[in-house]
Amino acid sequence: MTDALLSVRDLTTEFATPNGSIRAIEDVSFDVESGEKLGIVGESGSGKSVTARSIMGLLDENGRIANGSVELGGHDLTSLSERELTDVRGTEVAMIFQDPMSSLTPVLTVGTQITETILEHRDVTKAEAREQAIDLLEQVRIPDPESVIDTYPHQLSGGQRQRVLIAIAISCDPDLLIADEPTTALDVTIEAQILDLLEDLVSDRETSLVQITHDLGVVAETCDRVAVMYAGRVVEQGPVSEVFVEPRHPYTAGLLRSTPRIADVEPELLAGNVPDPGERPVGCNFAPRCPHSTDDCHVDDPPLEPAGAASRPSAEGRDAAPAEGREVASGEGREAASAEGREVACVRTDDIGTLEPIPEAKREQTATPEVGPTIVEGERVEKDFSSADSLLDRLLPGGEPPVRAVDGVDLSLAEGETLGLVGESGSGKTTLGRLLLELTDRTGGEIRFDGRPLAEVPEQELRSRIQFVFQDPNSSLNPRQTVGKILRFAIKKHDAATDVDDRIAELLTEVGLDPETRHDYPHQLSGGQKQRVGVARALAVDPDVIVADEPTSALDVSVQGQLLDLLDDIKRERGLSMVFISHDLSVIRHIADRVAVMYLGRIVEVGDTRGLFGAPQHPYTEALLSAVPDPDPGAEVDRIVLDGEIPDPKRPPEGCNFVTRCPEAMAECESHDPELVANDDGEVACLLHHDVVRGESADGATVSDGPPESEAGDAARADGSGDSV
Repeated sequence: MTDALLSVRDLTTEFATPNGSIRAIEDVSFDVESGEKLGIVGESGSGKSVTARSIMGLLDENGRIANGSVELGGHDLTSLSERELTDVRGTEVAMIFQDPMSSLTPVLTVGTQITETILEHRDVTKAEAREQAIDLLEQVRIPDPESVIDTYPHQLSGGQRQRVLIAIAISCDPDLLIADEPTTALDVTIEAQILDLLEDLVSDRETSLVQITHDLGVVAETCDRVAVMYAGRVVEQGPVSEVFVEPRHPYTAGLLRSTPRIADVEPELLAGNVPDPGERPVGCNFAPRCPHSTDDCHVDDPPLEPAGAASRPSAEGRDAAPAEGREVASGEGREAASAEGREVACVRTDDIGTLEPIPEAKREQTATPEVGPTIVEGERVEKDFSSADSLLDRLLPGGEPPVRAVDGVDLSLAEGETLGLVGESGSGKTTLGRLLLELTDRTGGEIRFDGRPLAEVPEQELRSRIQFVFQDPNSSLNPRQTVGKILRFAIKKHDAATDVDDRIAELLTEVGLDPETRHDYPHQLSGGQKQRVGVARALAVDPDVIVADEPTSALDVSVQGQLLDLLDDIKRERGLSMVFISHDLSVIRHIADRVAVMYLGRIVEVGDTRGLFGAPQHPYTEALLSAVPDPDPGAEVDRIVLDGEIPDPKRPPEGCNFVTRCPEAMAECESHDPELVANDDGEVACLLHHDVVRGESADGATVSDGPPESEAGDAARADGSGDSV
């Protein structure tokens, strides 16, 4: 590229450690033109975030740029003093960080944190800065910005906090935005809103964007070009429309093929893990994991070089020119980028040619053909949390209403079945999972385990037969105990007679860890290894049911795939039943036999996985599915972006609880609350499909609250929308 806004050349960053200096990134080079969107992808440990922090001059004290240059707007950022860098940050380049809770100061209001950036870089009064801050909050689509500006970060939702970070980043109109995993911890619907917001801001302000993520679907839908990083180096870069359709580097193809998809294909696992910076192999860093490696790959680490034209190897049933006829989604920017060509770091590029990005194997039938009798059953389960601030508030009438986290849920789980539980944060998924283990007391309803009410199941039996795999292993594993001690406690708690040492070795081997891992502390393990320890702890008591709460949400696509396959294999070998809680529908598509969709404390749709993903009935399910990013840049995206976030559970809407966000809402939806009713395709709670409301039987025996057949309802059913949303 010429006259690029950002030009990174041979960037090498080192960190001092007790064992000497290690190179986190090495010889990283790429360009970003004005108005262009570049995606940087790769697994954890590839060097994505270090690259961003090197550009921004935000390295830790033990880090330094050992070589290379970072030119932005004509000057080299690596040669600037800290004072000069402070002037550049915000006005010329700004960064949106991954975790808003650790990036925002908890003791300062949102308004203070936005205005301090404005006052630092602009000659305005405090009153003018406050007005600008309110305008920025409105630009990032935060409702009621005049009130939000005086709130603290903990009073906002995750999506709102991320919007505040974006408002801070754009407050001084930078030429370049660097977004480091801005949607990793967000629900798929909120992620869609944030991506849509970034797209509009970049377009309206003519700002360039560097999007750092391990979600290839995000890059496919939002970026013009992509740089693929592995073990501190860029191994392939070029237009997204080419790299994701005809990858030239085996690592790029491996990432694409291992990505869980909504489509009916079986992901192919990318074996192994990214090597640590101090343990990188001789030759190509990817050679030990590469299915195409030869002896030549173990000699030298290949540089990034222009890739010549290569044709896709022919194979039966494989399209020889899959890029032909694909619609490029990003318009003129994508077309301009496409003319710039490709670069690949692989000595076998010409021999291998282009690779297939989509697995050939079709997904196995997801509905379990034979399941046993029901092992867990919930009927009208309810859970309220008090929202009163004090005992006096709880005793006095007229106070804050309780938070109804779970609102009359019916649930069943058969022996040998995996039930996927999906929905946005605040839907009640985790609370329902904890209720199944009596980790939380129910407010109402009944849960039966193996035919008995939970109250009649002895606690020792319940804890040994139902186990929980927590979302965050960092907070669920004792940091002061070795893996061996953690597992030893679980084993001896429920089976004092067993040979504990042998059992620990068996468990670690079963979850794919070296038995010697027993001597390590949690902080010495990777995220995937820690989550495997969590699975081993759950298996230590030989349970019948496992409740897994978002166990893959913070993992890379390759590690995520390994853990999903591990759980599926263990489930089949042991005959386990599983409740798998997630907001990632691609993951649920991969592992679940049946899916229950939750919204605002209720289940709104239930069905077998294949049927529900193929023909969703509830508008909320359809919106969730449409919001999942597709790693195929040529896919036609008909995204349904829901307005706002889940309503306050203390004051849910009248009528259908989804009515305030539903694109298909009818007049009667505002006053009538649909019941979950079975039909030929599963169960659905929606007036588009039936007229049964809560408190009314499906056969219409009790009709005192039944909705009238309004003209809107008749019209909806007449045009076929009552059959399929």
